[in-house]
Amino acid sequence: MKKTTVYLQEDELKALKKKAFLMNRPIAELIRLGVKMVCQPSSEEEAKMLQSLENIRSKFLDLSQSDIEDLAQEAKKSVRSGKKKSHR
Repeated sequence: MKKTTVYLQEDELKALKKKAFLMNRPIAELIRLGVKMVCQPSSEEEAKMLQSLENIRSKFLDLSQSDIEDLAQEAKKSVRSGKKKSHR
């Protein structure tokens, strides 16, 4: 497990604390549950896209996560610059 920092609005934190109290669960557990729920595919199409990403990832097992993220950022920039050119 890795540690991270999450910034919440005061009312969000208050509601989270109440829910954690009522459920007798730690706040961190509720946050992890929420993340797990959000990360579930919301449609069959999204599930297919996630599987495609995993298939691509498996082809580059020798690359670090950082290398893959850099390649993804380059791809995003390339796609975005192509869209800008096509709108002119």
